[in-house]
This record gives sequence, structure tokens and C-alpha cells, in this order.
Amino acid sequence: VVLKIYTLSSLSDFLRNQVLRELDIHSRLDHPHVVQLLAAFREGDKLVLVLEYVRGGSLDRARRKLGGRMSEQQAVELVMAPLLRTLQYLHTRAIVHRDIKPENLLFTSDWKLKVCDYGVSVCLSEERAVTRTGSRDYMAPNNAQLAYTTAVDIWSVGVLTYEILVGFTPFPGGPPPLDDTSPNASRRLPNFPSCVSADARAFVATCLSDAPGDRPTIFELLKHRWVQS
Repeated sequence: VVLKIYTLSSLSDFLRNQVLRELDIHSRLDHPHVVQLLAAFREGDKLVLVLEYVRGGSLDRARRKLGGRMSEQQAVELVMAPLLRTLQYLHTRAIVHRDIKPENLLFTSDWKLKVCDYGVSVCLSEERAVTRTGSRDYMAPNNAQLAYTTAVDIWSVGVLTYEILVGFTPFPGGPPPLDDTSPNASRRLPNFPSCVSADARAFVATCLSDAPGDRPTIFELLKHRWVQS
């Protein structure tokens, strides 16, 4: 097992509430591609989460085992299909992960994907997600007028897919600003090497739509031609 230990007295009220939210959300989850929360207990000032140990390591380690980059077939079968099914499970329950990135995607020794770290996840049926959080390279563009929705996970899926196929993230340091301030402004999509298929490019492009409402739902992504092929 793996122990995740929080010293509650060292945390601000905001972070303490976030830790308790992590425990609440993770304790509800039961899915073959979710790292199991086996137990949780208080020991003095410590909150201890007992988590399933995933032996194979992170996605980055898996890519190194495969020579640095995955083929599109490997990307779909090993990562995207199980990840999308996991997000379907979460989104159906109004839960947004908010931190999809290689470090939070683990593999068992027999190449089964496990999604971990629900530290910044939020349940939209219980609260609005208005804090800007997550890892900068995978973070969706901010719209100050809107609360976050499941669309932030879709953006991260697009960034992750690009990184798996190309070898680096499309927007290091976060997404670039819009080209101009007009209503029809859009960000320049990243370039792809010629070896990336048209279906894969279309998958990434639709995930990286600027407006959250223009991004597909997780259910639509599961039916995307690139995933189905």
C-alpha cells in the first residue's frame, strides 16, 4: 500500500477543507481504473489515506519503457480508452478530476491504467468549481465569468493526447492568449508532425476548443472515430 499523510495543523482552512473534500470524493469511487482508497484514519494531528500501490509507475515511465513515444494504437488502447471510461464514470457522478496529467496516470505491472490523485477534484452537484487549479501545462483557459465544468477535463485530455503522440505538451506554461479580443478570436492550434493521423489531430483539436461549450462531452469522445478505430 501507499500512505498519503496530511498534517492538519499545518494546513490553512482552505487546504484543510480541500483535503477533507479529497477524502469524501475518493471514498465514493469504485471503478477498475481508479486507484483504490483502502482506508483512512486520524492519528493525532495526522490524516492518513491508505491507497492501493500501483507497481508499474506513471505514464512517463511507461513511455520510456516503450522507447519514448507511444504509437497511436498504444495511446488509444493503453491510455485514452481506459482514461475516457474513467472520466465517464466520474462525470456521470458530476465529479471533475481537474488534474489529468502523466504523473496522475499509473500502470499496473500488466499495463492496466489507474487514475490517481483526487486532491483538487470537485463534485459539481455540491459546489461550484471556481478556483483556478491544476497543473499549468494541462490547465484549460480561464473564463472569469464562468464556473468550471467537466470541460476542463476534456481540455486536459487534448493536451495529454498531444503530449503522448508528439513528445511534449502543446502549450508549455499554459495556453497562449487569444489572437485578438473579437468574439470570434481563437488560439492557434499546435503543429503536428506528419506521422500523426488526421483522426488523432481532429481528436486533439476538438478537445482544445477555446469555449468550454464547444468541447465534446466525454460520451462524445468515447464515440470519436480515432478512439473507435
